[in-house]
Parts: sequence; structure tokens; C-alpha cells
Amino acid sequence: MNNNHYWSEHDLVQIDKAIQLSQVLEICLTVVGRMPIPVAMVSGPITTGGFDSLEKNLKVFDAVIDVLAKRGHNVFSQMPAESFMVKLWQDWRATGQKDYCWPLLHDFYRPLFRSGKIHTMFFIPGWEKSFGASWEHDECHKVGIQRIKLQPSFIAPLGF
Repeated sequence: MNNNHYWSEHDLVQIDKAIQLSQVLEICLTVVGRMPIPVAMVSGPITTGGFDSLEKNLKVFDAVIDVLAKRGHNVFSQMPAESFMVKLWQDWRATGQKDYCWPLLHDFYRPLFRSGKIHTMFFIPGWEKSFGASWEHDECHKVGIQRIKLQPSFIAPLGF
């Protein structure tokens, strides 16, 4: 699936060249700023919870984004940034950190949510078992982003 139609070739090249999380945030804010309003995002398990497989969790994300976009939602796909995010998380763990990779939440998702550019967050079933998605749920509440919890019946036809 290619849910990156709001991303330009330039954006994709820049995200691949990014070496700091602040650069990734800036690129994502630029992409979101070009999108028609209202802008939605998807939250759910990636590194913790879900199908206990990073690869499968990312496939679920991509499929959910695809269905929501086909239903007319303007969904910002953070998938082009995920390879950077996963590397950051892996580097964090490699330094012996046992807790969550807080820079992902505090230095990327919090500023993105507080930018006022995200209006709705769709939560993939099982989000409650993901530390990051639970944090995102609470953060969305704090900043007034509409939270929609997708039912298991939403992803059942997707084959997961």
C-alpha cells in the first residue's frame, strides 16, 4: 500500500537524510500543513503490544490508514518516518535503557499534537496494551484532539 500521497518526493528524500528527531518533526509538520483539514492520524501498537511483531504491527497501521483514506478521511501517514523512529528506539535500547524511548513521545508526538494540525486520532484495537499509544490517547485528550477507538470488527476484514 502507498498511503504517502501527501508526501512529496522531496519530503521522502529529506526524511531518509534526517539525522535528528527535530528534523523528522519539521518535515512531518510541513507535510501535515499541506493537507486538507481536518487531518486525522492513526495510533496503535508498534514497538510494544499488538501482534508482538514490529513488522506485522506496521502492516496493520498501513492497512488501517488505507481503509480510512478510502473512506474519505485525510489521514497523515507517519509511515515514512517509521524507519527513523525504529532506529531511534533500537539505539535507545542499545544504550541499556529499560524504560520507554521518551524522545519519541516528548520530542515528536507531543509537538505534533500540540501544533493544532491534528484533529482526530483513530486508535487501532489493542492500543490499550501499547505504552506509546496509551500515552498518545492521554495526550490527545489534553490538547482536545478527537479520539476514536476502532472496533475489532474494523480490522477483522483486513486479515489480521
